[in-house]
Amino acid sequence: MQTGSTVLKLLEKAVTLEENGCSGEAYIEYLNVVETMAKELRQLSQLNAHSEVESSVVMLRHCVDRVQHLSKILPQHLPSTQPRQHTIVAQNRKSLPNTQNNTPVQQTTTSPPPRTSTPPLVQPQLHTSNSQKSLRDARKKAEEEALRRMREQMQFKVESDRKNLERSKALAINSRVEREFHNSIKSSSRRFKWEVQDKWSTFIDKYLKYDTDVSQNIIVADKYWLEQLQCSARSGRSIADAIQTHMDCILVDSRHPLNDICIQFVGQFNQSYGSVEDNFEEHIQRARTEIFTFLERLLKVLFGKYWISFSDHDDLSEMLVYNCILKHLFSIGVYARLLSIFKNIYQNENHSLNQKMLEFSGVTCQELGVKKLFRLDLGYQTIVNQLHKYDALFTIEEKLKLITSVIDQISVVVVQHYKDNPDIKGEKLVIGADDMLPIFIFVFIKSNIKDIYAKFKLLEYFMDEEFSKGAEGYAMVTLEMAMNYAMGLNKEDLDPIEVEEKVEEYVVDEKSVIKEHSFAFESTSMGYQKENSFVLDDLMGLSLDDADLDDII
Repeated sequence: MQTGSTVLKLLEKAVTLEENGCSGEAYIEYLNVVETMAKELRQLSQLNAHSEVESSVVMLRHCVDRVQHLSKILPQHLPSTQPRQHTIVAQNRKSLPNTQNNTPVQQTTTSPPPRTSTPPLVQPQLHTSNSQKSLRDARKKAEEEALRRMREQMQFKVESDRKNLERSKALAINSRVEREFHNSIKSSSRRFKWEVQDKWSTFIDKYLKYDTDVSQNIIVADKYWLEQLQCSARSGRSIADAIQTHMDCILVDSRHPLNDICIQFVGQFNQSYGSVEDNFEEHIQRARTEIFTFLERLLKVLFGKYWISFSDHDDLSEMLVYNCILKHLFSIGVYARLLSIFKNIYQNENHSLNQKMLEFSGVTCQELGVKKLFRLDLGYQTIVNQLHKYDALFTIEEKLKLITSVIDQISVVVVQHYKDNPDIKGEKLVIGADDMLPIFIFVFIKSNIKDIYAKFKLLEYFMDEEFSKGAEGYAMVTLEMAMNYAMGLNKEDLDPIEVEEKVEEYVVDEKSVIKEHSFAFESTSMGYQKENSFVLDDLMGLSLDDADLDDII
């Protein structure tokens, strides 16, 4: 109730006034509290809130007791400040001379001396004052304890109201999910209304069996998941982890309809592109279109018929579900079929690069023209191991992030090496683009990823344009330069100076491409100095005439 805080403020004011001796004002404030509490009790009784009524009645009784107490002492309170003055006046009157009898003043001095008459007047007053102070202290403690209990009751009431509100919201969410999700499953006769009925909309109508034939455990799990997403969204918590976890579970569950329709799609996809012998580019374009069209149609049904509760979320929720399903499709057969087509398209380049990777698997940093200060052959092994994970990933986004991370780790390894070995003396260390490329070529050749050329082309073809303008785009340019350099590498060329000049030719040839991604390079390369200062080379201002290559041998 909104009146709870008002009652508490009025009550605190009344108690404070009473403690300060303002009985009349305290009496009025207690009456205001009683009036406010009476209104609140009437409202609670109409709402049948019995637990709140009980706590309010306790506070009301206390206030009524205080009103009754103050009503008894209030009439006596006003003249209570005058008794001592009246006593003194009466005594003075007795000591005045009797003017009617003309009695001398000396005859009126028969009263007891001041020293003997003072004790009976002062001692009772001190005794009364101490008693009143003790009573006030006891009353103050009692009032503080009562106020503490009332505050606890009010806090309990506020917390109870909050829990009741959350419970009512949860019930409303459950009711909505029950109405929109469960009922849509029961209504198996209702079909999704397509704007355009095509091959994949018909396919989804046929194979997405999200109805009463599905295991009840699956239905209950999905319903509970949707309820949790609604509650999380209302409370402002992130729903990304909940979506990712649930989608990863249901997509591998053979009982779930999404698992079944994905298997049906992969079967039909492999059948359509299982024996491609010519017009590979045309088949790739058609395959890409069919994958994205199927996903777009599938999400329309899920979010438009069954998962309507998602309508409260932003586009991020739909994108998360989209990525989860795409990753699953690639992992159960789509990626393998696409790769076979790309291997046919680029079979010559793919075969040539595989041979070069195998031939130069024992190459060293020195042979590739890496500067002397950056020749950490064993130190780069951790990066090589990281690049080995490429084939274990299936989505385009995961592969792009891996390549970007590998390039970033080169600078990290170099910097950490010289931090761990501060006794090494030398010139100031700077890691520029011309230093980074031969190191990455070394890591790339050492990784010896089979069919990497075809895999790169597949990645490039399916990469979203959004990634091409960021750090991932710079990583793709670097990887392509490394592949082109490796395919043209010969043993007689493994002279440090000549190799470095050849590497720099690739940098100059690709200058326009790197310029587009120069901002990404700034975040992926760092310099390290023994004096703990970091410097970056300006790649676009570098020329072969200005380069000093004497320090690499």
